Amino acid sequence: MKQKFVLLATLFNLFFMSSSFAQEQIGLRMENYAGVGSLSINPTWQTTNPLAWDLNLIEASVFMDNNYAYFENARRRDIINAETIRLFDEEPPFADDDLILNFYNNGRKKYISIFTEVMGPSLSIRINKNHYAGFFLKVRAGISTQRFPDNLDYLEIVDRPRGLVLEVAEAQLAAMSWSEIGINYAHKIETYDGYLSIGGNIKFLQGYEAFYAQNNQLFEGVQQQGDTILIDTPDVGFGFTDSNIDGEDFERSRNGTGFGLDIGVTYIIEGNEDNYKLKLGASILDLGGIQFNQNARNFLIDYDAGQSFVSSDYENQDDIDELIEQASLDIYNDVDALQVGNSFSIGLPTALSLQADYMVMPMFYINALLVQRLSIRKPAVQRGNLLAVAPRFEHRWFAANLPLSVYNYQHVDIGLSLRLAFLTIGSENLGGLFGENNRYTGADFYVGLKVNPFNIGLNWGNGGGRRGGRSKVKCYSF
Repeated sequence: MKQKFVLLATLFNLFFMSSSFAQEQIGLRMENYAGVGSLSINPTWQTTNPLAWDLNLIEASVFMDNNYAYFENARRRDIINAETIRLFDEEPPFADDDLILNFYNNGRKKYISIFTEVMGPSLSIRINKNHYAGFFLKVRAGISTQRFPDNLDYLEIVDRPRGLVLEVAEAQLAAMSWSEIGINYAHKIETYDGYLSIGGNIKFLQGYEAFYAQNNQLFEGVQQQGDTILIDTPDVGFGFTDSNIDGEDFERSRNGTGFGLDIGVTYIIEGNEDNYKLKLGASILDLGGIQFNQNARNFLIDYDAGQSFVSSDYENQDDIDELIEQASLDIYNDVDALQVGNSFSIGLPTALSLQADYMVMPMFYINALLVQRLSIRKPAVQRGNLLAVAPRFEHRWFAANLPLSVYNYQHVDIGLSLRLAFLTIGSENLGGLFGENNRYTGADFYVGLKVNPFNIGLNWGNGGGRRGGRSKVKCYSF
């Protein structure tokens, strides 16, 4: 059993060892000069950009957070440089550079979220004062489970007395890597006190690797005497792509296709000639999914009576095909009976997002962001929920955000992002990035490099230009 958890801990560690690239990247999305980057949070948010066009060169981010496991007294560099991971309940002694992996057991439903994203050359343009368009190229990957049953905590499993029934509630885990080619359009409509923008992103998706496991109904299990486990009436589906499952050198393989959609609105209440007073937005992000039908296998465990399994038949097998064949043989007396198809689909991380940006005075703003995941289809890679408030200084050549965010309504993080001309760097969890943590659960970092129009004659007197408001004052007849 412990060897299995050491393997999981090693995988946990590998995500941190990636060159550190936040789930929503506030510093790249919420300011008026965000340009094409803002399309990821609302496909109409760019209509307050005072610049005619915005060209992204490269943008990258990595986000990880969980409340299932943590490293004791660790910093990020310790995790990157670590060679040995030890479980907290192993026999000492421990070396000074050993990473100690421990587990939460606090009665809360658990979540694990890992998201990475790279956006390549992408463009947003203002066609005229009322029409905006753009395109973007992205590569994304995510692993997530939300509301994972708390009675499956590590300590609950390893310390559970024999003969005590374990109830396993509905849950899902999904992982997927994919690329996007997106097309954007937004239209601005003048109103009495400002303007309304409506628009969307259409995304053409290519899926590469994927995995899912989904428990569709509550079932019971109990460890009996010896190494026998009894499982009663499960309904569990799982599937994966096998183009890179042999452990050899990774090769990118297109195993699926699909479509995605973002839709959004933005409402502006104007202030003076160069600045709005209040900017409000709402969007639904990542509608859609990917159908994997190449190098894909789909399985179902579904029976109506109790079934006994001998755990030792599974613990010493490292090949996933052998594990599946053993389970199929135990349940159906047929090594091929578990497989029910050669395709499956996984949904995108769909969410509702609400945005607000209030100008306190020229160049000083306060923005608020809410992201609430939507469970429209299963299985799906699921976003975590995010609530953030960020004061911001914004100028054409410099910007600074100081976000205060609550992730999954469980813990508060402080972040910082800085933009100097065309380069933006930031994190929404400075403690996880730089500090030493008694319980290290995750960190994030993002960076973006772009170009857009500039003028040698710098104007330091305002935020950098008109926000695209009305061209003339209305005159009314009485």
